[in-house]
Amino acid sequence: MLDLHVEMDRLKVRVAALEARTVSGMPDTSIAERFGVLHDRVDIVGRNVLKALDLRFKELDSRISDTRAEMKQGFEHVNGRLDLIDLRFEQVDGRFEKIDQRFETIDQRFDVIDQRFETIDQRFDVIDQRFETIDQRFDVIDQRFETIDQRFETIDQRFGRVEQDIAHLKGAVTGLTGDMTDIKAMLVSLGAKAPERA
Repeated sequence: MLDLHVEMDRLKVRVAALEARTVSGMPDTSIAERFGVLHDRVDIVGRNVLKALDLRFKELDSRISDTRAEMKQGFEHVNGRLDLIDLRFEQVDGRFEKIDQRFETIDQRFDVIDQRFETIDQRFDVIDQRFETIDQRFDVIDQRFETIDQRFETIDQRFGRVEQDIAHLKGAVTGLTGDMTDIKAMLVSLGAKAPERA
């Protein structure tokens, strides 16, 4: 227990020494004195701010009263202009009524035009059906042409075979002519004479 009391006393002494020496760069000033100085400064700044605000509020009051007077004059002027605008709007409303009547006649004309377009659409539907039948016929024609193309392909294949056969025959004929010349040479060497042509 005595050790704790001794240690507490030592710590108190150290804290007092620290408070007296350095507190935020102010030597030999305690924390309590420092807070007192700060409170005094805050009070001075607060008074200065309140004085500045009072001056500003007085200026604002005078400006507000001036603007109220100006606004009254402006509103009176605006009210006079609004009366003139109301008169003009009445005139404009009369013109718009005439325009509405014209639009009604235009709408009636457009109804007639819409009916004509409906009949045109019906005619186009009939034309579309006719084109569909024509397309179907062209599809049938295309199928026939495809079958014809297939037949031509088979014919081409047959012609290719015939040409091959002709080539084989030509080879055989050239072989025979060679054999014939050999036979003629043999006969000539044996002393045979060629028959005389009449």
